[in-house]
Amino acid sequence: MKILFALGTFFPSKTGGPATILYWHAKELSKNGIRSTVLTTNRGVVDQLYQDKTVKDNNLTIHYNKQTFLEYKTIFKAIKEVKNARIVHLNSIFEKISIFVFFFTKMFYPEKKIVWSVRGELSLEALKFSPKRKQLLINFYKILTNNISFHATSKKEYNEIKNFFPTAEVITIPNLIKSPERLHHPIQNDFLFVGRIHPIKGIDRLIEACAKSEKFLNSNYRLLIVGKAEKSQLTFYNNLLKIIEENHLQDKVIFLGHQDGKEKEKYYAQSKFLFLTSDSENFGNVVIESLNQGTPVVASLGTPWEILEEYKAGFHIQNSAEEIAKIFDKIIELPEEEYAAYRENAVKLVDQNYNIDSQFYKWIEAYQNVLK
Repeated sequence: MKILFALGTFFPSKTGGPATILYWHAKELSKNGIRSTVLTTNRGVVDQLYQDKTVKDNNLTIHYNKQTFLEYKTIFKAIKEVKNARIVHLNSIFEKISIFVFFFTKMFYPEKKIVWSVRGELSLEALKFSPKRKQLLINFYKILTNNISFHATSKKEYNEIKNFFPTAEVITIPNLIKSPERLHHPIQNDFLFVGRIHPIKGIDRLIEACAKSEKFLNSNYRLLIVGKAEKSQLTFYNNLLKIIEENHLQDKVIFLGHQDGKEKEKYYAQSKFLFLTSDSENFGNVVIESLNQGTPVVASLGTPWEILEEYKAGFHIQNSAEEIAKIFDKIIELPEEEYAAYRENAVKLVDQNYNIDSQFYKWIEAYQNVLK
């Protein structure tokens, strides 16, 4: 079996999300003797070693190409790799590299099996951005769904796929992580947000909740925001700064910029709770990263994290500033023993459901079923 992955970013890209998840995924395939090739770009890659290069590691080959759309090397490698692959695994509905590989595969190898991870791009919230272009592409895809198995990371995403492709095969497997070292730091009175500075993430409501919670205001608790504002979101970022200033929260809400590696793991490990307040998420890798360090999570109802309540590893709440403020108050008043139980349950939740070492067999079985 040989699998081709096409995606816009890949480890060691600093963009996070699928870039890291797919790296662990491909490495695990290699460990199980399955060959795979990654066709990607150098977007977000700082290390010159990976700039416009091909890197080989046992059964894994990674082609890092320039970001220029349809750069000739990308086209040449795509033509060669699609031909040689038994399965083409795409990782975006709307990324340029996925669009090209999809239509090339359908045109020249229509019987080739395709697995398509949609990565939250079919949610109503995500479709609000560039809706006409996205709807046009979806209409084309609907004509060509034979030999495609879509991949959902949650029941929520499964339903989003079925909304557009009701007769399609759908594989449901959550994102799996290679558990980093669990750190032991003293717990600080900090609430943590990790992610892009983007309107869909609901950071404005999180900051507004700080101003609405008397217990938060009258305590030594802080809100730490780990993430970078891209140029396209500078207006939104400035609006956040304005909310902070208007509510006199300069000492209570701290922007830490982009963090990765052990520094990011340290913030997970020493924070009281992680907050995921997105309007919509197909998954939310930051949740399992936080839980892995024993830090419980508060997630909004727009995210597929009802399991937090089931395991008593966090809270699944309505996504309003008022409800977030109420949960601030509840956490601040949590008895020590009860909070310790939340931390124990957080680790249990990850180990039993999202650890790649124990759960990757599901993907091997899925690929084998696709080829039947």
